[in-house]
Amino acid sequence: MPDRSIKGILELFERQAEDELNLLSDTGPEFFSTPELIRLRGQWEVKSAFFYFFQKLLLQIVAVSPVWIGLALVTFWLKWTGLALLFALLFPLSFLVYFVGLWWMHKVFRGRGHLDEVGSTIAKELEKRRNQKNL
Repeated sequence: MPDRSIKGILELFERQAEDELNLLSDTGPEFFSTPELIRLRGQWEVKSAFFYFFQKLLLQIVAVSPVWIGLALVTFWLKWTGLALLFALLFPLSFLVYFVGLWWMHKVFRGRGHLDEVGSTIAKELEKRRNQKNL
């Protein structure tokens, strides 16, 4: 049962506010100063790089999964049943790791579209402020 006390609600708000990129997308860039936006752009670049790294890693894990079946068949044919069993077990394990990884990435990064939107929002706001300063 969720904690509905004032303390619990405040702790929930603090946890949600810790991720400033999500806070930016929820509230808007106008509530952030220019130095904060520049710092957030750096955070966005790091988070985006991590997202693409993990996405590539998960795709490689699931792409290798058919190889496990092939290796299982070859080792079974060679009568290496222990190794064949290991390779056969790695096939569904690859898919499990892939889907758990997708769930985790969605939980942490909110998806690629969200990251692209946040990056675009920061860039537009910084450009708008640069143009206003030059007027």
